[in-house]
Amino acid sequence: MKFLLAVVAACAIVAISAQTPIRPKISEHFAAEGDSMIRRNDTHMFGRGIWAIDVPAQKSVEKHEFHEHHWFLYLLRRFDTHEEYMIDGHSEHDMHKCHHRAENGTMPEVWNWVSQAKFIGKKEVRSRLLDLWEYTTAGVKLFVAVHDSDVNTPVWFGRESANEEFNIIFERFESKFINQSWFDVPPQCQEAPMEPAHDGWLMK
Repeated sequence: MKFLLAVVAACAIVAISAQTPIRPKISEHFAAEGDSMIRRNDTHMFGRGIWAIDVPAQKSVEKHEFHEHHWFLYLLRRFDTHEEYMIDGHSEHDMHKCHHRAENGTMPEVWNWVSQAKFIGKKEVRSRLLDLWEYTTAGVKLFVAVHDSDVNTPVWFGRESANEEFNIIFERFESKFINQSWFDVPPQCQEAPMEPAHDGWLMK
């Protein structure tokens, strides 16, 4: 009987292990691009985006273009110079829509929440079945989906709040090389006056 119970227990452990995928460990140093989607209230927009993070250098940038809606979103965070720049409007080159604000403190890790995320099942993205992880903080849900053949490379990332939803399907995600010119301040922002900092920016 003891032997039978031991066998049953061992089988149970194997079954549980088979159902629980390996937790992702995603690099904090990466350059990525892909198809992005944002929903604000009842408006859905689809476009292309890039996202680069260099935590050791204290720099990050996001850029999304939604051509159908003629909308451009850009956020450059330069913790190394304590500044950030945002464009949120219908023209990349409209200087009046470039906001320049102080950025205090040190840059947070962008994937540290994954260590506390919960595996919630499978998600199909472009005919690929992925492991989906979820974490909720301050009313915001964060998601990342990875393929079991490469759990440390995200295929899909999502963020949801009461009034906004954002996700991106990565077509490229590289952690070895980042083009540092991506972190250059764009010309239309170089003369933008400094504004008071606040917490209402889109992609923080």
